[in-house]
Amino acid sequence: MKTSSLDRLVPIEVKNILYLTDLSFAAERALTYVRDLAIRYGATVYVVHAMERPTGVSALPQTIEAAETEAVAFRQERQEELDRKLADLHHDVMFERGDLVDILSKIIAAKKIDLLVMGAQNHVGPHSTLMGSRLETVLHDVSCPVLTVGPSVVSSPEDKFRLNSILYAVHFSAESLAAAPIVISLASAKQSRLIFLHCIGVDGNDVSELRRALADLVPFGVDLKWEPDCIVERGRPSDKILEVAGRHRVDLIALGIGGTQTTADGACKRLRPGILKIVMEAKSPVLTICAP
Repeated sequence: MKTSSLDRLVPIEVKNILYLTDLSFAAERALTYVRDLAIRYGATVYVVHAMERPTGVSALPQTIEAAETEAVAFRQERQEELDRKLADLHHDVMFERGDLVDILSKIIAAKKIDLLVMGAQNHVGPHSTLMGSRLETVLHDVSCPVLTVGPSVVSSPEDKFRLNSILYAVHFSAESLAAAPIVISLASAKQSRLIFLHCIGVDGNDVSELRRALADLVPFGVDLKWEPDCIVERGRPSDKILEVAGRHRVDLIALGIGGTQTTADGACKRLRPGILKIVMEAKSPVLTICAP
């Protein structure tokens, strides 16, 4: 079992937020979190609507011209609407055409994005619409943390991003532990109750030893309002994460995940198919930190 040695924590800074929208209701729900985070941190909001380039489409020139005219009018209308909703914040609205991950990667690098926020729709099968079909690709391929507001998220009455409690699922893999500095720093900054969860199989390691390893993730001297809850449970990781998150009514689920090219160990391989399930079924937003 590999553990992490976190000598110090870098305070959380969110100066630039990228809000990915497909102009759907799901994306609209995520906008409330974007606004709240931007106000809290004094961040600039970059809004992007990415359109895939059409392939294999043949049409008369006048048909293409009419469709483009309609698209321009649609984009202008939506931009005016987004400008109104973000009028009190520093923001920039962009409509881009091309490969989604390429677009996001370029903006993240150029604008020094600290956090990507997006909504997720209900999906049918593994290859439905995005924020369905491309959702997993985005989670595993972008270089900054991603906050996903899934379709099961229960918004607070005042539409504020509460952070009273954070569930951090730990698998002691390099990918999972890469999220530890961010999650612990966030809990310290917001004085949140921090819950560590490690899932094991039926014949897993000694539970008391694993609990001590979870507690040791918090560096000496870190100011937490409460001692972390260290939970070790037996079962499928995605099911247990959702179960424990519901039991403790957490405000955020945090996961360290690997990129699409990452060679994950056994624990991460077991979790990877369940990440989309967690995002779609969680009652709280899910923060994923992708290790390179």
